[in-house]
Amino acid sequence: MRLLLVSITGMRGFYINCITVEDISNDSTCFLGVDIPGVSSANDLGREFITGFMQNTNSTRGEDSLKLIITTFSGPTFVSIKITNSQVQWTVYLQQGQTQVVSVPQSSEMIGSARFPSSILINSDNDISVVSVNEKPLSVGSAALLPVPQLGTKYYVVTPTGKQKCSYKEFAVINYGFRNKIIINFKCRVMFTGEVFSPNKKLTITLEPYQALQLQSEDDMSGTMLISEKPIAVLSGHSCVGQDNMCDHAYEQLPPLSNWGKVFLVPPLKAKPNSDFAYVVAARWNTYVTYISGQAKYRKKLGSGEVFVIEVKPSTPISISASAVIQVLYYHTGDMTQPLEHGSFIISLKDTSTFCTSYSVYGLVNFDNSAAIVAKTSATSEITLDNQPLSNIHWTQILGSQYSWGLTTLGNTLTSHIVEHPNTAFALLSFGNAYQRAYGTSTICTQGMCGKRSRKIQGVHMFEEVMEGENRNVSFTDPLAV
Repeated sequence: MRLLLVSITGMRGFYINCITVEDISNDSTCFLGVDIPGVSSANDLGREFITGFMQNTNSTRGEDSLKLIITTFSGPTFVSIKITNSQVQWTVYLQQGQTQVVSVPQSSEMIGSARFPSSILINSDNDISVVSVNEKPLSVGSAALLPVPQLGTKYYVVTPTGKQKCSYKEFAVINYGFRNKIIINFKCRVMFTGEVFSPNKKLTITLEPYQALQLQSEDDMSGTMLISEKPIAVLSGHSCVGQDNMCDHAYEQLPPLSNWGKVFLVPPLKAKPNSDFAYVVAARWNTYVTYISGQAKYRKKLGSGEVFVIEVKPSTPISISASAVIQVLYYHTGDMTQPLEHGSFIISLKDTSTFCTSYSVYGLVNFDNSAAIVAKTSATSEITLDNQPLSNIHWTQILGSQYSWGLTTLGNTLTSHIVEHPNTAFALLSFGNAYQRAYGTSTICTQGMCGKRSRKIQGVHMFEEVMEGENRNVSFTDPLAV
Protein backbone atom coordinates (compact mmCIF):
# COMPACT_ATOMS: atom_id res chain seq x y z
CA MET A 1 0.00 0.00 0.00
CA ARG A 2 1.24 3.48 -0.88
CA LEU A 3 0.24 6.74 0.79
CA LEU A 4 0.73 10.01 -1.06
CA LEU A 5 0.00 13.45 0.34
CA VAL A 6 -0.06 16.33 -2.11
CA SER A 7 -0.73 19.98 -1.26
CA ILE A 8 -0.81 22.53 -4.09
CA THR A 9 -1.94 26.12 -4.26
CA GLY A 10 -3.07 27.08 -7.76
CA MET A 11 -2.68 30.37 -9.57
CA ARG A 12 -6.40 31.06 -9.28
CA GLY A 13 -6.63 30.34 -5.57
CA PHE A 14 -7.66 26.69 -5.86
CA TYR A 15 -6.31 24.55 -3.07
CA ILE A 16 -5.81 20.80 -2.95
CA ASN A 17 -5.03 18.76 0.11
CA CYS A 18 -5.26 15.31 -1.41
CA ILE A 19 -4.52 12.02 0.25
CA THR A 20 -4.25 9.13 -2.20
CA VAL A 21 -4.38 5.59 -0.93
CA GLU A 22 -3.54 2.97 -3.53
CA ASP A 23 -3.98 -0.72 -2.98
CA ILE A 24 -1.58 -2.36 -5.42
CA SER A 25 -3.52 -5.62 -5.36
CA ASN A 26 -6.60 -4.21 -7.11
CA ASP A 27 -5.31 -0.87 -8.42
CA SER A 28 -8.20 1.03 -6.85
CA THR A 29 -7.68 4.61 -5.82
CA CYS A 30 -9.72 6.94 -3.63
CA PHE A 31 -9.20 10.68 -3.28
CA LEU A 32 -9.91 12.12 0.15
CA GLY A 33 -9.92 15.66 1.48
CA VAL A 34 -9.98 17.42 -1.87
CA ASP A 35 -11.04 21.06 -1.75
CA ILE A 36 -11.53 22.41 -5.27
CA PRO A 37 -14.30 24.94 -5.84
CA GLY A 38 -16.75 23.46 -8.30
CA VAL A 39 -15.68 19.82 -8.38
CA SER A 40 -15.88 17.13 -5.75
CA SER A 41 -13.71 14.02 -5.94
CA ALA A 42 -16.87 12.01 -5.26
CA ASN A 43 -18.93 13.09 -8.29
CA ASP A 44 -19.02 14.51 -11.82
CA LEU A 45 -20.58 17.85 -10.86
CA GLY A 46 -18.80 21.15 -11.30
CA ARG A 47 -18.97 24.93 -11.53
CA GLU A 48 -17.06 25.46 -14.77
CA PHE A 49 -17.43 23.65 -18.11
CA ILE A 50 -16.15 24.35 -21.60
CA THR A 51 -17.39 22.81 -24.84
CA GLY A 52 -18.31 23.25 -28.49
CA PHE A 53 -20.65 21.69 -31.04
CA MET A 54 -19.23 19.53 -33.81
CA GLN A 55 -20.75 19.31 -37.27
CA ASN A 56 -24.07 17.46 -37.41
CA THR A 57 -24.88 15.92 -40.83
CA ASN A 58 -24.20 18.33 -43.69
CA SER A 59 -23.24 21.99 -43.45
CA THR A 60 -26.82 23.23 -43.00
CA ARG A 61 -27.37 24.72 -39.56
CA GLY A 62 -30.77 23.89 -38.12
CA GLU A 63 -33.05 26.17 -36.17
CA ASP A 64 -32.77 25.83 -32.38
CA SER A 65 -30.67 22.69 -32.79
CA LEU A 66 -27.93 23.41 -30.23
CA LYS A 67 -28.89 23.04 -26.59
CA LEU A 68 -27.45 22.73 -23.09
CA ILE A 69 -29.39 20.83 -20.42
CA ILE A 70 -28.37 22.30 -17.06
CA THR A 71 -29.35 20.92 -13.67
CA THR A 72 -28.50 22.40 -10.28
CA PHE A 73 -28.19 20.32 -7.12
CA SER A 74 -28.15 23.11 -4.57
CA GLY A 75 -29.78 26.46 -4.86
CA PRO A 76 -30.52 29.10 -5.72
CA THR A 77 -27.91 29.05 -8.50
CA PHE A 78 -26.85 31.58 -11.12
CA VAL A 79 -25.41 30.07 -14.30
CA SER A 80 -23.66 32.15 -16.96
CA ILE A 81 -23.16 30.93 -20.53
CA LYS A 82 -20.67 32.81 -22.67
CA ILE A 83 -19.56 32.51 -26.27
CA THR A 84 -15.88 33.17 -25.62
CA ASN A 85 -13.95 35.85 -27.45
CA SER A 86 -17.24 37.63 -28.17
CA GLN A 87 -19.79 39.86 -26.43
CA VAL A 88 -22.45 37.13 -26.39
CA GLN A 89 -23.31 36.12 -22.82
CA TRP A 90 -26.45 35.36 -20.84
CA THR A 91 -27.42 34.23 -17.35
CA VAL A 92 -30.04 31.77 -16.11
CA TYR A 93 -31.35 31.40 -12.57
CA LEU A 94 -32.23 27.96 -11.19
CA GLN A 95 -33.72 26.74 -7.96
CA GLN A 96 -32.36 23.62 -6.26
CA GLY A 97 -33.07 20.49 -8.30
CA GLN A 98 -34.29 22.45 -11.33
CA THR A 99 -33.41 21.45 -14.89
CA GLN A 100 -33.42 24.01 -17.69
CA VAL A 101 -32.78 23.72 -21.41
CA VAL A 102 -30.75 26.62 -22.83
CA SER A 103 -30.53 27.23 -26.58
CA VAL A 104 -27.13 28.18 -28.01
CA PRO A 105 -26.71 30.32 -31.16
CA GLN A 106 -26.63 28.20 -34.31
CA SER A 107 -23.44 29.92 -35.43
CA SER A 108 -21.65 28.00 -32.66
CA GLU A 109 -21.73 24.76 -34.67
CA MET A 110 -18.31 24.02 -36.18
CA ILE A 111 -18.39 23.23 -39.89
CA GLY A 112 -15.46 21.54 -41.65
CA SER A 113 -11.83 21.03 -40.68
CA ALA A 114 -10.75 24.38 -39.30
CA ARG A 115 -9.69 26.45 -36.31
CA PHE A 116 -12.55 28.33 -34.64
CA PRO A 117 -12.19 31.53 -32.60
CA SER A 118 -14.77 30.74 -29.91
CA SER A 119 -16.00 28.05 -27.57
CA ILE A 120 -18.82 27.85 -25.03
CA LEU A 121 -17.94 28.53 -21.40
CA ILE A 122 -20.41 27.72 -18.59
CA ASN A 123 -19.88 29.02 -15.04
CA SER A 124 -22.06 28.75 -11.93
CA ASP A 125 -21.90 29.65 -8.26
CA ASN A 126 -23.04 26.15 -7.15
CA ASP A 127 -22.49 22.62 -8.41
CA ILE A 128 -24.33 21.80 -11.64
CA SER A 129 -24.35 19.19 -14.38
CA VAL A 130 -24.37 19.99 -18.10
CA VAL A 131 -25.41 17.85 -21.07
CA SER A 132 -24.99 19.14 -24.63
CA VAL A 133 -27.48 18.21 -27.37
CA ASN A 134 -27.10 18.80 -31.12
CA GLU A 135 -30.48 18.00 -32.64
CA LYS A 136 -31.61 18.33 -36.26
CA PRO A 137 -34.41 16.62 -38.15
CA LEU A 138 -33.54 12.89 -38.25
CA SER A 139 -30.10 13.43 -36.66
CA VAL A 140 -29.33 14.02 -32.97
CA GLY A 141 -26.36 13.54 -30.65
CA SER A 142 -25.64 14.30 -27.00
CA ALA A 143 -22.85 14.16 -24.44
CA ALA A 144 -22.44 14.69 -20.70
CA LEU A 145 -19.78 17.36 -20.13
CA LEU A 146 -16.80 17.02 -17.82
CA PRO A 147 -16.03 19.89 -15.42
CA VAL A 148 -12.87 21.83 -16.27
CA PRO A 149 -10.80 20.37 -13.39
CA GLN A 150 -11.37 16.87 -14.84
CA LEU A 151 -9.85 17.73 -18.23
CA GLY A 152 -6.52 16.19 -19.19
CA THR A 153 -3.52 16.47 -21.50
CA LYS A 154 -3.53 13.13 -23.32
CA TYR A 155 -6.36 11.55 -25.31
CA TYR A 156 -7.00 8.87 -27.93
CA VAL A 157 -9.74 9.45 -30.48
CA VAL A 158 -12.55 6.97 -31.25
CA THR A 159 -14.75 7.49 -34.32
CA PRO A 160 -17.43 4.92 -35.19
CA THR A 161 -17.56 3.70 -38.78
CA GLY A 162 -20.57 3.39 -41.06
CA LYS A 163 -21.63 3.13 -44.70
CA GLN A 164 -23.19 6.57 -45.07
CA LYS A 165 -21.67 8.66 -47.86
CA CYS A 166 -20.96 12.40 -47.64
CA SER A 167 -20.41 12.26 -43.89
CA TYR A 168 -17.28 12.48 -41.78
CA LYS A 169 -15.52 10.97 -38.82
CA GLU A 170 -14.56 13.93 -36.67
CA PHE A 171 -13.08 15.15 -33.42
CA ALA A 172 -12.73 18.55 -31.81
CA VAL A 173 -10.28 20.11 -29.37
CA ILE A 174 -11.68 22.79 -27.06
CA ASN A 175 -8.94 24.85 -25.45
CA TYR A 176 -9.33 26.40 -22.00
CA GLY A 177 -8.04 29.82 -20.96
CA PHE A 178 -4.39 29.42 -21.85
CA ARG A 179 -2.20 29.57 -24.89
CA ASN A 180 -1.71 25.87 -25.52
CA LYS A 181 0.57 23.78 -27.72
CA ILE A 182 -1.04 20.56 -28.99
CA ILE A 183 0.50 17.68 -30.94
CA ILE A 184 -1.78 15.35 -32.91
CA ASN A 185 -0.49 12.02 -34.26
CA PHE A 186 -2.95 10.93 -36.96
CA LYS A 187 -3.97 7.34 -37.66
CA CYS A 188 -5.57 8.22 -40.99
CA ARG A 189 -5.41 10.65 -43.88
CA VAL A 190 -6.54 14.17 -42.89
CA MET A 191 -6.50 17.41 -44.86
CA PHE A 192 -6.08 20.64 -42.89
CA THR A 193 -5.30 24.14 -44.20
CA GLY A 194 -4.46 22.68 -47.61
CA GLU A 195 -1.91 20.21 -46.27
CA VAL A 196 -2.43 16.45 -46.37
CA PHE A 197 -1.48 14.59 -43.20
CA SER A 198 -0.91 10.89 -43.81
CA PRO A 199 -1.11 8.21 -41.07
CA ASN A 200 1.54 8.67 -38.34
CA LYS A 201 2.26 12.22 -39.50
CA LYS A 202 2.07 14.77 -36.68
CA LEU A 203 0.32 18.12 -36.62
CA THR A 204 1.66 20.63 -34.14
CA ILE A 205 -0.68 23.54 -33.49
CA THR A 206 -0.96 26.32 -30.92
CA LEU A 207 -4.43 27.37 -29.84
CA GLU A 208 -5.07 30.71 -28.21
CA PRO A 209 -7.27 30.91 -25.07
CA TYR A 210 -10.76 29.46 -25.65
CA GLN A 211 -10.15 28.63 -29.30
CA ALA A 212 -11.36 25.33 -30.79
CA LEU A 213 -10.19 23.00 -33.52
CA GLN A 214 -12.29 20.53 -35.52
CA LEU A 215 -10.72 17.90 -37.80
CA GLN A 216 -12.63 15.58 -40.13
CA SER A 217 -11.84 12.67 -42.41
CA GLU A 218 -13.65 10.11 -44.53
CA ASP A 219 -11.29 7.51 -43.02
CA ASP A 220 -11.44 6.01 -39.54
CA MET A 221 -9.70 8.39 -37.12
CA SER A 222 -9.73 5.94 -34.19
CA GLY A 223 -6.39 5.67 -32.42
CA THR A 224 -5.33 9.23 -33.27
CA MET A 225 -3.42 10.57 -30.27
CA LEU A 226 -3.55 14.08 -28.85
CA ILE A 227 -1.13 15.46 -26.29
CA SER A 228 -1.15 19.03 -24.99
CA GLU A 229 0.90 21.19 -22.70
CA LYS A 230 -2.18 22.15 -20.68
CA PRO A 231 -5.62 20.58 -20.20
CA ILE A 232 -8.08 20.46 -23.09
CA ALA A 233 -11.57 19.09 -23.72
CA VAL A 234 -11.90 16.59 -26.57
CA LEU A 235 -15.10 15.64 -28.39
CA SER A 236 -15.10 12.67 -30.76
CA GLY A 237 -17.63 11.04 -33.05
CA HIS A 238 -19.22 11.16 -36.49
CA SER A 239 -21.13 13.88 -38.32
CA CYS A 240 -23.72 11.29 -39.36
CA VAL A 241 -22.98 7.59 -38.83
CA GLY A 242 -25.24 4.78 -39.92
CA GLN A 243 -26.10 2.07 -42.37
CA ASP A 244 -27.85 2.15 -45.74
CA ASN A 245 -29.83 5.39 -46.24
CA MET A 246 -30.21 6.38 -42.61
CA CYS A 247 -27.62 8.15 -40.47
CA ASP A 248 -27.45 9.91 -37.12
CA HIS A 249 -25.06 12.33 -35.45
CA ALA A 250 -23.02 10.64 -32.71
CA TYR A 251 -20.46 12.17 -30.37
CA GLU A 252 -19.05 11.92 -26.87
CA GLN A 253 -16.71 13.93 -24.66
CA LEU A 254 -13.70 11.67 -24.24
CA PRO A 255 -12.12 10.95 -20.86
CA PRO A 256 -8.41 11.82 -20.61
CA LEU A 257 -5.92 9.01 -20.13
CA SER A 258 -5.81 9.75 -16.41
CA ASN A 259 -9.48 8.66 -16.16
CA TRP A 260 -9.16 5.32 -17.95
CA GLY A 261 -9.63 2.02 -16.13
CA LYS A 262 -8.98 -1.72 -16.22
CA VAL A 263 -12.33 -3.47 -15.70
CA PHE A 264 -15.52 -2.76 -17.67
CA LEU A 265 -18.94 -4.37 -17.78
CA VAL A 266 -20.84 -3.76 -21.03
CA PRO A 267 -24.63 -4.18 -21.04
CA PRO A 268 -26.21 -4.85 -24.45
CA LEU A 269 -28.50 -2.01 -25.50
CA LYS A 270 -30.11 -3.95 -28.30
CA ALA A 271 -32.40 -6.98 -28.06
CA LYS A 272 -32.42 -7.71 -31.83
CA PRO A 273 -31.61 -8.14 -34.68
CA ASN A 274 -28.03 -6.88 -35.29
CA SER A 275 -25.02 -6.46 -33.02
CA ASP A 276 -23.55 -3.36 -31.41
CA PHE A 277 -19.83 -2.88 -30.78
CA ALA A 278 -17.44 -1.97 -27.96
CA TYR A 279 -14.35 0.04 -28.99
CA VAL A 280 -11.34 -0.74 -26.78
CA VAL A 281 -8.28 1.55 -26.91
CA ALA A 282 -4.92 0.85 -25.27
CA ALA A 283 -2.28 3.41 -24.33
CA ARG A 284 0.60 1.10 -23.44
CA TRP A 285 2.41 -1.44 -25.53
CA ASN A 286 1.71 -5.10 -24.67
CA THR A 287 -1.64 -4.41 -23.03
CA TYR A 288 -3.47 -7.72 -22.65
CA VAL A 289 -7.25 -7.48 -22.90
CA THR A 290 -9.43 -10.37 -21.74
CA TYR A 291 -13.15 -10.36 -22.50
CA ILE A 292 -16.03 -12.75 -21.92
CA SER A 293 -19.08 -12.92 -24.19
CA GLY A 294 -21.65 -15.54 -23.24
CA GLN A 295 -19.78 -18.76 -22.49
CA ALA A 296 -16.70 -17.81 -24.55
CA LYS A 297 -13.51 -16.18 -23.24
CA TYR A 298 -11.00 -14.37 -25.45
CA ARG A 299 -7.61 -12.66 -25.06
CA LYS A 300 -6.03 -9.99 -27.24
CA LYS A 301 -2.69 -8.14 -27.06
CA LEU A 302 -2.81 -4.45 -28.00
CA GLY A 303 -0.15 -1.89 -28.75
CA SER A 304 -0.04 1.78 -27.86
CA GLY A 305 -2.92 3.57 -29.62
CA GLU A 306 -4.31 0.33 -31.03
CA VAL A 307 -8.09 0.07 -31.25
CA PHE A 308 -9.85 -3.29 -30.92
CA VAL A 309 -13.54 -3.70 -31.74
CA ILE A 310 -15.60 -6.29 -29.81
CA GLU A 311 -18.98 -7.43 -31.07
CA VAL A 312 -21.78 -6.96 -28.54
CA LYS A 313 -24.38 -9.50 -29.56
CA PRO A 314 -28.07 -8.84 -28.83
CA SER A 315 -28.98 -9.54 -25.18
CA THR A 316 -25.40 -10.67 -24.44
CA PRO A 317 -23.36 -8.59 -21.95
CA ILE A 318 -19.57 -8.36 -22.20
CA SER A 319 -17.05 -8.24 -19.35
CA ILE A 320 -13.64 -6.73 -20.18
CA SER A 321 -10.44 -6.65 -18.12
CA ALA A 322 -6.98 -5.43 -19.05
CA SER A 323 -3.40 -5.58 -17.76
CA ALA A 324 -3.10 -1.78 -18.14
CA VAL A 325 -5.63 1.03 -18.35
CA ILE A 326 -7.89 1.13 -21.40
CA GLN A 327 -10.67 3.29 -22.79
CA VAL A 328 -13.98 1.67 -23.76
CA LEU A 329 -16.78 3.24 -25.82
CA TYR A 330 -20.10 1.63 -26.72
CA TYR A 331 -21.29 2.05 -30.32
CA HIS A 332 -25.00 1.45 -30.88
CA THR A 333 -25.47 0.81 -34.60
CA GLY A 334 -29.17 1.64 -34.80
CA ASP A 335 -32.01 -0.48 -36.11
CA MET A 336 -33.62 -0.54 -39.57
CA THR A 337 -36.44 -2.85 -38.46
CA GLN A 338 -39.94 -1.37 -38.66
CA PRO A 339 -41.49 -0.02 -36.48
CA LEU A 340 -38.34 0.22 -34.35
CA GLU A 341 -36.31 2.14 -36.95
CA HIS A 342 -33.90 4.43 -35.13
CA GLY A 343 -30.39 5.88 -35.33
CA SER A 344 -26.95 5.41 -33.78
CA PHE A 345 -24.97 6.76 -30.81
CA ILE A 346 -21.77 6.28 -28.84
CA ILE A 347 -21.28 6.28 -25.06
CA SER A 348 -18.08 6.41 -23.01
CA LEU A 349 -18.22 3.68 -20.35
CA LYS A 350 -17.10 3.92 -16.73
CA ASP A 351 -14.75 1.30 -15.36
CA THR A 352 -15.83 -0.49 -12.18
CA SER A 353 -13.56 1.60 -9.95
CA THR A 354 -15.56 4.72 -10.87
CA PHE A 355 -19.06 3.32 -10.36
CA CYS A 356 -21.26 5.60 -8.25
CA THR A 357 -24.07 5.31 -5.72
CA SER A 358 -26.18 8.07 -7.32
CA TYR A 359 -26.71 9.32 -10.89
CA SER A 360 -28.56 12.13 -12.58
CA VAL A 361 -30.23 10.87 -15.76
CA TYR A 362 -32.13 12.76 -18.46
CA GLY A 363 -34.81 11.98 -21.02
CA LEU A 364 -35.53 13.98 -24.18
CA VAL A 365 -38.95 14.91 -25.48
CA ASN A 366 -40.48 12.63 -28.13
CA PHE A 367 -37.90 9.90 -27.48
CA ASP A 368 -38.49 6.52 -25.87
CA ASN A 369 -36.04 7.17 -23.05
CA SER A 370 -34.37 4.28 -21.26
CA ALA A 371 -31.58 3.50 -18.80
CA ALA A 372 -29.31 0.45 -18.62
CA ILE A 373 -28.08 -0.46 -15.14
CA VAL A 374 -25.20 -2.73 -14.09
CA ALA A 375 -25.13 -3.53 -10.37
CA LYS A 376 -23.99 -6.17 -7.95
CA THR A 377 -26.64 -8.87 -7.93
CA SER A 378 -26.97 -8.63 -4.16
CA ALA A 379 -27.75 -4.89 -4.39
CA THR A 380 -30.31 -4.74 -7.22
CA SER A 381 -33.37 -4.73 -4.95
CA GLU A 382 -32.33 -1.49 -3.21
CA ILE A 383 -31.80 0.68 -6.31
CA THR A 384 -34.42 3.43 -6.53
CA LEU A 385 -35.68 5.82 -9.21
CA ASP A 386 -36.69 9.20 -7.72
CA ASN A 387 -36.88 7.56 -4.27
CA GLN A 388 -39.21 4.82 -5.51
CA PRO A 389 -38.27 1.14 -6.00
CA LEU A 390 -37.55 0.08 -9.56
CA SER A 391 -40.60 -1.85 -10.69
CA ASN A 392 -40.26 -2.17 -14.48
CA ILE A 393 -36.88 -3.89 -14.76
CA HIS A 394 -35.79 -7.47 -15.39
CA TRP A 395 -32.35 -8.36 -14.02
CA THR A 396 -30.03 -10.81 -15.80
CA GLN A 397 -26.85 -12.22 -14.28
CA ILE A 398 -23.57 -11.41 -16.06
CA LEU A 399 -21.82 -14.77 -16.31
CA GLY A 400 -18.58 -15.08 -14.38
CA SER A 401 -19.21 -11.98 -12.27
CA GLN A 402 -21.04 -10.74 -9.17
CA TYR A 403 -23.06 -8.34 -11.32
CA SER A 404 -26.40 -8.28 -13.10
CA TRP A 405 -27.77 -5.93 -15.74
CA GLY A 406 -31.21 -4.64 -16.64
CA LEU A 407 -33.12 -2.05 -18.66
CA THR A 408 -35.75 0.37 -17.36
CA THR A 409 -37.90 2.88 -19.24
CA LEU A 410 -38.03 6.62 -18.45
CA GLY A 411 -40.98 7.83 -20.54
CA ASN A 412 -40.99 10.07 -23.61
CA THR A 413 -40.86 13.61 -22.22
CA LEU A 414 -38.10 15.99 -21.17
CA THR A 415 -37.35 14.61 -17.73
CA SER A 416 -34.65 14.53 -15.08
CA HIS A 417 -34.33 11.66 -12.62
CA ILE A 418 -32.12 10.49 -9.78
CA VAL A 419 -31.20 6.79 -9.70
CA GLU A 420 -29.40 5.72 -6.54
CA HIS A 421 -28.46 3.01 -4.06
CA PRO A 422 -27.94 3.74 -0.34
CA ASN A 423 -24.40 2.34 -0.16
CA THR A 424 -23.35 0.21 -3.17
CA ALA A 425 -21.87 1.69 -6.35
CA PHE A 426 -23.26 0.71 -9.75
CA ALA A 427 -23.18 1.83 -13.41
CA LEU A 428 -25.90 3.49 -15.46
CA LEU A 429 -26.19 4.41 -19.16
CA SER A 430 -28.86 6.71 -20.60
CA PHE A 431 -30.23 6.48 -24.14
CA GLY A 432 -33.35 7.14 -26.18
CA ASN A 433 -34.82 6.10 -29.53
CA ALA A 434 -37.14 7.89 -31.94
CA TYR A 435 -37.99 7.50 -35.62
CA GLN A 436 -34.62 7.43 -37.46
CA ARG A 437 -32.95 9.11 -34.48
CA ALA A 438 -31.27 8.05 -31.25
CA TYR A 439 -29.08 9.52 -28.53
CA GLY A 440 -26.93 8.03 -25.80
CA THR A 441 -24.85 9.54 -23.03
CA SER A 442 -22.81 8.54 -20.04
CA THR A 443 -24.80 9.52 -16.97
CA ILE A 444 -23.62 12.02 -14.39
CA CYS A 445 -22.34 10.74 -11.07
CA THR A 446 -23.77 12.86 -8.26
CA GLN A 447 -22.47 10.93 -5.25
CA GLY A 448 -20.25 8.13 -4.06
CA MET A 449 -17.59 7.74 -6.74
CA CYS A 450 -14.38 6.14 -5.53
CA GLY A 451 -11.93 6.17 -8.40
CA LYS A 452 -9.15 7.85 -10.29
CA ARG A 453 -9.82 11.47 -11.16
CA SER A 454 -7.37 13.98 -12.55
CA ARG A 455 -7.07 17.30 -10.75
CA LYS A 456 -5.84 20.09 -12.96
CA ILE A 457 -5.23 23.68 -11.91
CA GLN A 458 -4.25 26.60 -14.09
CA GLY A 459 -0.48 26.56 -14.36
CA VAL A 460 -0.11 23.33 -12.37
CA HIS A 461 -0.71 19.79 -13.51
CA MET A 462 0.82 16.36 -13.18
CA PHE A 463 1.74 15.05 -16.62
CA GLU A 464 -0.09 11.78 -17.04
CA GLU A 465 2.24 9.55 -19.00
CA VAL A 466 5.16 9.92 -21.40
CA MET A 467 4.26 8.43 -24.77
CA GLU A 468 5.80 5.10 -25.52
CA GLY A 469 7.63 3.51 -28.43
CA GLU A 470 8.28 5.66 -31.47
CA ASN A 471 6.45 8.61 -29.91
CA ARG A 472 8.72 9.08 -26.91
CA ASN A 473 10.28 12.17 -28.43
CA VAL A 474 6.92 13.98 -28.19
CA SER A 475 6.44 14.98 -24.58
CA PHE A 476 6.17 18.03 -22.39
CA THR A 477 7.86 18.68 -19.08
CA ASP A 478 6.06 20.56 -16.34
CA PRO A 479 8.60 22.06 -13.90
CA LEU A 480 6.01 21.83 -11.12
CA ALA A 481 5.17 18.19 -11.75
CA VAL A 482 5.60 15.90 -8.76
